[in-house]
Amino acid sequence: MWQLIYVLLGIASSSVIGVDLGSELIKTSLIRPGKKLLIVENEQSKRSTPMALAFTDKGRQYGYNALQEQSKRPETTVLFAKNLFGKVYNSDDYFLRTFQPLKIVENSERNSTMIKIGNENYETEEIVAMILEYVKEMSKKFGEGSVKDCVITIPSFWTRGQRIALISSAHAAGLNVLALMHENTGAAFYYAIDRLDNETDHYSLFYNLGASYLQVTLAKYSSVNNTANKQLENVEILAHAYDDSLGGSLFDSLLANYLAEKFKEIHSYDITSVPKSMVRLFQQANQVKKTLSANKSVFVIVNSLYKGIDFKYTLTREEFENLIKPYTDRLIKPVFEVLEKSGVEISQVNTLEIIGGVSRIPKVQELLKEKTGIDTSTHLNGDESMAHGAAIYAANFSSVIQVKPMWLSDIGTKTYIAKFYSEDDESWSKEIVLFKEEAKLGGKKKITFSYNRNLVVFIEEEFGDKRIPLCFNEVKGISELEKEQVNLFFSFILDYSGIPFLHAADAKYDVKKNVEEKQENKDGKKDLAEDGVEGNEEEDSINNDDGDKGGDKEKNGDSENTEENVVEESKESTENNEKNENADKGNKENTEENKETTEENKETTEENKKTTEKNDDNGENDKNEEISQEKPEETTESTKPKKKIPSKTVSLKLHEVEIEQPQMITMEKVSEIIKRLKNLKEAELQAKKVAEAKNNIESYIYEVSEKIEDEDFIKFISEAEKDSLSEKTSELRIWIETDEFESSTASEINSKKRELESLIADALQRIKEYDFRESAIENAFKILGHLQDDLIKLNETKPWISLEETVLAWVKLNETDEWVRTKSAEQAKLENWEPLVFRISELENKISLVEKHIEKLKRMQKPKPPGKKPTPDSTNFGEDFDWRKFRNFKTDDKETSADSEKDSSKDSETEKQEGLEKNPSQETEKQEDLEKDQSQGSRNQEDLEIFEGEEENKEDL
Repeated sequence: MWQLIYVLLGIASSSVIGVDLGSELIKTSLIRPGKKLLIVENEQSKRSTPMALAFTDKGRQYGYNALQEQSKRPETTVLFAKNLFGKVYNSDDYFLRTFQPLKIVENSERNSTMIKIGNENYETEEIVAMILEYVKEMSKKFGEGSVKDCVITIPSFWTRGQRIALISSAHAAGLNVLALMHENTGAAFYYAIDRLDNETDHYSLFYNLGASYLQVTLAKYSSVNNTANKQLENVEILAHAYDDSLGGSLFDSLLANYLAEKFKEIHSYDITSVPKSMVRLFQQANQVKKTLSANKSVFVIVNSLYKGIDFKYTLTREEFENLIKPYTDRLIKPVFEVLEKSGVEISQVNTLEIIGGVSRIPKVQELLKEKTGIDTSTHLNGDESMAHGAAIYAANFSSVIQVKPMWLSDIGTKTYIAKFYSEDDESWSKEIVLFKEEAKLGGKKKITFSYNRNLVVFIEEEFGDKRIPLCFNEVKGISELEKEQVNLFFSFILDYSGIPFLHAADAKYDVKKNVEEKQENKDGKKDLAEDGVEGNEEEDSINNDDGDKGGDKEKNGDSENTEENVVEESKESTENNEKNENADKGNKENTEENKETTEENKETTEENKKTTEKNDDNGENDKNEEISQEKPEETTESTKPKKKIPSKTVSLKLHEVEIEQPQMITMEKVSEIIKRLKNLKEAELQAKKVAEAKNNIESYIYEVSEKIEDEDFIKFISEAEKDSLSEKTSELRIWIETDEFESSTASEINSKKRELESLIADALQRIKEYDFRESAIENAFKILGHLQDDLIKLNETKPWISLEETVLAWVKLNETDEWVRTKSAEQAKLENWEPLVFRISELENKISLVEKHIEKLKRMQKPKPPGKKPTPDSTNFGEDFDWRKFRNFKTDDKETSADSEKDSSKDSETEKQEGLEKNPSQETEKQEDLEKDQSQGSRNQEDLEIFEGEEENKEDL
């Protein structure tokens, strides 16, 4: 199945990381919002970090700090912990090969390997979780933001159990694994970003010789058009091949043993059984191997290797190549395996890319050139390309990151088989290949057949001629249906992390219609089931014998009513599918909640069962033809279409049980690891605080002791203060040598330090004031002089400032000047050890108050002259002028607004006109009223002018 992958283009709301979790080194690539890809640097500002963990009295140490501890205490330092993932107890001697004197113990409950450090036993998943937690914190600090989502690279040959174990470790470390990515796939994907030739197909071999294993991958690059008819880069992984025991650590062990022999020849001591000496030689061999890649010889020196004896030896490249000569065939074999699997000729390969640190060995590159005829290329940064590819792959899963589309298709390296067993009939079973060795990741497979009993479904892995059981699912709910024939639908997924699992199981069966339903249909009521729509869940009573009959047919070998068909789900390439179908182990545990199947899809699948030509077993096509043509004599003479038999689909209950060895770590155990890591982190934080507090108080005691003996310091303390300080420092010197001090908390130690600080605080303040007092007083007088000049200028340039404001400013200025002169004179009369008369901060505050007051006067603007607004002619307001719009007036002791009075005036005018028509004598009274109104208008005009004058005064104020 194709999956849509994106290259970072725009901004995101949160950071994601790609982690290249190598056996020896870890590289982490970070994508931040709006930033380019960056390699995370550790505390030593290095771009790679050793995958090492050391347990010390001061807490856990990681990376280069852990390597330093290994040379001192190798029994407490763990390297290459990832190589124990998914390994049963005593299944691997890898620790012996790397000279790690660690004690390996068995977890009998899981049949897994545990590492014993001191009195504690640690699961390998727990060790890796600690390292991943360190990677998370390192990325958070480097990126200056929280980091949670990640993609982690893994070897392509890892088993299902190893993949799930790594996801569990990451979960315990607080990381959300978006997907696991094959190491060479990450490099191949990153290679496509800068590829410019999109006209022709391009084949690239990726040769990755790392610390523990060799991997070779063939990738095909081409261009495809999307729905918008735009060309996209298309990356297709064609094949993987590997050697899981050939790597740089093997060469290091060969060199270490060779150097031990030379030490024995020179000094007559056999140190092969001395852990500390062999660990130091193993570390030196790693450095020698890298140096010989650039130089033809190297001078080896190890100080005090054994019994104080220094080891010195000159090693040549020829000697090293003779050591690895027996492994030359294994170095080339995976290259031709990849070509054979993919069907691609060596002449079609365009480039041979070298990645992995050990691939830089000149002899390895010489062999590749000799056997393939292709010049090795170094277009990629072999150390960081896998981390960068994983980071870009992680960015694809963020819905808020703007991205540029690119296509990627990866494949698995294992063959998985499904086996179906009946709970009731031991003779009944079915078997089918789910995913072949080169099946595409993200693929689905649906299996359908008819059976009427509960089942147990096993998933197995082919390993050579053997089959390894991985897990089984108990499928419940089939027998309870008590039907003679039940169509079963099983959906399997090989997710993008390469983990196969049973995603969902459904059962479909025919539903009988009762008499009342038939009567309703006769009356003209429509039967929903006939139109392909499911009816209600209410069912007729079911005959208990139905299921038994079905079971008898299976037992007797009668398979006429048993139909089997394998339907491979259509491949999709949408962004949503790529993001939503990223199934992991967590998805498997929530299978029942995530099952989303509709009746329409199931009916389509049912029809496909009878028509599809895609059957995995021979003879299935003939069987389907028989099923579709059976009972032709039942066709009636009527031309009416045959009604569909109503059916119902139910989801079946799944219960998964892990049986792969070693057994998977449980969620309860993961929760315990999370709690344990949290406690360790808290304890280390407290230990760090205690260590800092101890260092601080010890250094402070010696600092105070030196001060009270210093002649310059003694001038500023009284005899009483000196005696108190001497007594307190002596007391604390004795205290830090006691057991009480060793067991004290950080807060208790800091409390003791504060007691000493309080005794010397006054003396330190007097010294500080003495050093800066003279310059502070001089600066104060200078500022006061400038302020005096400013006030004189203000009297000339801003005469509108009131006399009161000016006088107040002069008073404040003179008072401050007098205060400074008085206090400085008093302070000058005192001895240095006497209490201060004033402090510099107090002086600065007083000067600041005067400055603010005068600055306020400087900002005072000249007031505007009073103005007068034009008013209407008092004798000519116009016909429609209504003075009542400007003010409310009272009528019959009631306050009336202008709008309400306007409406009432219209009504009164109408009434007056009607009254005049009836009684002409009222016209005289009307005339008198008009004269009153005119006089009232004159008074209102005067009121208006007064009102406007008040408004102008308000504006001036």
